[in-house]
Amino acid sequence: MTSAYTPTSGILETAKNARGFVRENKKTMWRLWTPVIPYMIAIAVLGTLVEFFLGDNLPMAILLRGAETVIVMTLAISWHRLVIQGPQATPMNPFHWTRNETIFMAMAFGLSVAYVALVLVIGVVAVLLGLPKIIQSLLLMAGLLALAYASLRFSFFFPARAANRPLTLAQAYTLSRGYVWRMFWASVMAALPTMLLLVVAGIAIGMVIGLVAAVLPVPGAVLILTFVLMLPLQLYFTPLLTALGVTVLSNYYRRATEQPD
Repeated sequence: MTSAYTPTSGILETAKNARGFVRENKKTMWRLWTPVIPYMIAIAVLGTLVEFFLGDNLPMAILLRGAETVIVMTLAISWHRLVIQGPQATPMNPFHWTRNETIFMAMAFGLSVAYVALVLVIGVVAVLLGLPKIIQSLLLMAGLLALAYASLRFSFFFPARAANRPLTLAQAYTLSRGYVWRMFWASVMAALPTMLLLVVAGIAIGMVIGLVAAVLPVPGAVLILTFVLMLPLQLYFTPLLTALGVTVLSNYYRRATEQPD
């Protein structure tokens, strides 16, 4: 039975609240995620084949990453609705997007493009001006931090659109005042145990892959082994981290609209 969510204000209590909500509703999470797992596997297989036969292929990498993002965003939209609207929420249909779902996706891709464009612009400017590496790094760090802050200020746009509630970017920016750092740190604290587990599992898998590469220098063997070992990790941790982050974001959206501090 899916449980209802009660929003909280503090960083630690919200992180604990988000972890508890995801834990209590894991069956719902897997019910939402399982139908799209075959598509995630297909994308991973295609990516491995492209790398094996074509090597690094930027256009294909961007295309496949975009397809993965669409799949993950379908879970994000459904989970936003669960946190905001409760057990009666209607999950997103991945194959039939409504107007608000399309706007949600467009905004998500727009932010991704903004990050890529920022890196490219700073890189080009640094080369044209002949800036030292340390200055390039500082400029890039400052630009990414500024864009990350702006993203958080506009982030209430996503839960609102997922829940089919009209909210402009300007309104989202105003509504998020006072919640940015709470959202950031609550998201970090909520995901920390899961991230630590992911790091440990990743290190263990890396050691196995390194050992196999040393004793079995067969062309493509490491690539295939990496695919076989890393895919389950991706399929397990992606929905967990997505649900945790979405829960924190929707928590503060509800707090701002229902019980403003």
